[in-house]
Amino acid sequence: ILALSKCNCVTDVGIEWIAGMCGFSPKPCRQISMIDLGNCKRIGDRGMRALGYGCPLLQSVNLEYNIAITDHGIDALTTGCRKIRVLNLRRLGQLSNYSLKCIGNRCKELRSICVDYCVYMSDIGVEKLANGCPKIECASFAGCLRMSERSVCAIAERCVSIIALNVTGCQGVTETGLKNLCLGNGFLKVATSYFGLKPI
Repeated sequence: ILALSKCNCVTDVGIEWIAGMCGFSPKPCRQISMIDLGNCKRIGDRGMRALGYGCPLLQSVNLEYNIAITDHGIDALTTGCRKIRVLNLRRLGQLSNYSLKCIGNRCKELRSICVDYCVYMSDIGVEKLANGCPKIECASFAGCLRMSERSVCAIAERCVSIIALNVTGCQGVTETGLKNLCLGNGFLKVATSYFGLKPI
């Protein structure tokens, strides 16, 4: 476990040292399973490329608020780190559907994902994610304005283990999407007194 959250002095070069891409006799930290780089805003695509190269056993990755990371970085990370189960990409405003496609194609063990306020992501990307990651249990798409009930229906249909789904601020999500989410769920039903779901 490596926790570096809010360490503003950590850069891509530091991550390259961790991943064994620097030094006279580099020794990558290949056994790291969890890394927290949230709010390390000097880390970008180079750092993601390094993690993908040197830390293939990563299962939990927090990158929230690292606004320098783009689709290229997520592509590089998921190329090498295919055992990721928990992924936090909150407020990575440059990411698009391409990142969701990369995650869906490679991270088959994914259980939890947060892409809150990744405003360029849409239904197409969520469908790719749901197709490739059927084991998802928790997903958060708060503030993703381009997502609609198509996203909810895709998650409901393909991610049968889903237990938590956050679509706060997704104005395109309608009652139809919520009804699809309820199908086959013995613990929820559509509320009649307000817009949403309620426990049985």
